[in-house]
Amino acid sequence: LKIEPSCMLHPNIKEAYNSKKEKAIEQPNLKVVSQLETDVQTNYAQQTITTVDGEQFLKNTRLHQEVFGPFSMIIQCKDASQLQEIIAKLEGQLTGTLIANNDEEAARYSGIIDALQNRVGRLIYNGVPTGVEVCPSMTHGGPYPASTDSRFTAVGIHSIKRWVRPFSFQDWPNHLLPNELKNENPLGISRLVNNKQTTARI
Repeated sequence: LKIEPSCMLHPNIKEAYNSKKEKAIEQPNLKVVSQLETDVQTNYAQQTITTVDGEQFLKNTRLHQEVFGPFSMIIQCKDASQLQEIIAKLEGQLTGTLIANNDEEAARYSGIIDALQNRVGRLIYNGVPTGVEVCPSMTHGGPYPASTDSRFTAVGIHSIKRWVRPFSFQDWPNHLLPNELKNENPLGISRLVNNKQTTARI
């Protein structure tokens, strides 16, 4: 299987990738498994796969930092307990994936699932993160630094909450209210009235 290099969004992002990748590779006990050595087009990134054992990863916090781009680090854990400890040490991430042969196997690792829930914004079962979609169930966020505020998603209908704040009108005459709040609902929008979603007049 050959995966061609892909273009990054901005030259600064590509330079940051190269810089952080080199700092990671310089760390003791981290081994490069595979790395694209051929020249690539401007703003394209060279893929790298590395590996380290779990004990060394826990000791070296430099390895805990994200390298944004086509960089993978395979951490070889001695057992499930060490894996759970490593997950707890990770910085916040957008997604996490659990790969299992069957549901019964997955159920045996509830501690790992719980640990992942505390580190990611979206937990995936036997799959990979897909492209994001603007829909009610989409969460594209996670604990810092995956998001600056983990209470909000960056994509999906709830992402608007990142840019607004609660505000209300109390005891105002109907004709002085914004159109969105007038009893006759001149805009015909869906509103929550007495805990029911409706487009009807009040």
